[in-house]
Amino acid sequence: MSKVQAQIISIGDELLLGETINTNASFIAKSLQRIGIEVSKIWTIADVEEQMIDTIKSAARETSLVLMTGGLGPTNDDKTQKVLCTLTEDSLVQNKDVLAELKARYISRGKRDNWEVNKNQSLVPANARIFVNENGTAPALWMTYNDTTCIAMPGVPFEMKALLTKQILPAIQEVFSTEHIYYRTLLTYGLGESVLLHRLKEWEEALPSDVKLAYLPSDSQVRLRLLGSNKSRQVVEQKINQYIDELTSLLPDVAVGVEEETNLVEQIMNKLNHTKSTLSIAESITGGSLSKSITQESGVSSFYAGSITAYATESKVNVLGVDSHLIEKHSVVSAEVAKAMAEGVSRLYKTDYALATTGEAGPTKGDSDAEIGTVFIALKTPTEIKVVKHQFGKIRQTVIKRATNAALTMLWKEI
Repeated sequence: MSKVQAQIISIGDELLLGETINTNASFIAKSLQRIGIEVSKIWTIADVEEQMIDTIKSAARETSLVLMTGGLGPTNDDKTQKVLCTLTEDSLVQNKDVLAELKARYISRGKRDNWEVNKNQSLVPANARIFVNENGTAPALWMTYNDTTCIAMPGVPFEMKALLTKQILPAIQEVFSTEHIYYRTLLTYGLGESVLLHRLKEWEEALPSDVKLAYLPSDSQVRLRLLGSNKSRQVVEQKINQYIDELTSLLPDVAVGVEEETNLVEQIMNKLNHTKSTLSIAESITGGSLSKSITQESGVSSFYAGSITAYATESKVNVLGVDSHLIEKHSVVSAEVAKAMAEGVSRLYKTDYALATTGEAGPTKGDSDAEIGTVFIALKTPTEIKVVKHQFGKIRQTVIKRATNAALTMLWKEI
């Protein structure tokens, strides 16, 4: 079975100006992949009729399915309907279903002042298949141009997502014969992409041709995605589940678990709850992001006592009880200070485990001569205190993210 391919056209000057991030294209591409349709190209174009016409023509020559977002509103810069009518030699007519939906919504909200403008949203191409937009005024359109299916959707993300998920994807599956695509992603922490590539080289080379392994690195973690396709959903799911189990067994020291089922914080919570242990955190360089990464998960109050963000040197001394002579001797960015911070917060909260971070995130140096990107992470356990030095580069946000992930990884490996 040949795979169906699609192209995505995102329409809007605001996308090209950088005022709006194009999250729609990403959502559409992921959604199509899940039903076995590959995206071969993504276009981002302006609200210019000639450009829209040329792009749709180009896409239609290359693929049998085109999905568009944007340009369906009531204002003068919304030209998608007009362009589609031009290409298909169609004309606009009033759709009674869309009109009724719009009128009912306006009456229920007590809005009548802009009704005359927005009722024009019920004017649609005569030969289009219409998908009523329950969350907005502009319906989605399904039209055929030169044997290519062209689907136009509103640019407002929550409107587009609801239309695509609830109505358009099922309609696509009715028309196009596709294979089932299934993937699972293994979360790993502590090893870089190149090291994992070397460790998995022979195993990866032995994978069948219909199973693909992708390395997705990001800030001290690498996600390993196994993807397969087959006419039978049961067959592809069984195959990918088998290989994800093999992959997990090959990486016992860094594999956290399957992304769709667990995450690093959840693993930490389960392990600390099992031993009835508690955790506290003292943050300097990470500025609260480490605590946030834990508290965004529900149920963490069972083990997590709290944190102190001691950003200034004075806070480390006055709140955490770090000896000022220690700072003078070793610098605020040092293994000794990281250790004292972990001891201090553990003492304050009376916890079994404590994490502490201190370092230089840049772009300028603070109360230390340490190189930008230098990070010390301390972990206090019931029996000892461990400190690790890292160098995470020169970009401030990257340093903070990597320090946060490295601290969680250090705790996870210890427990």
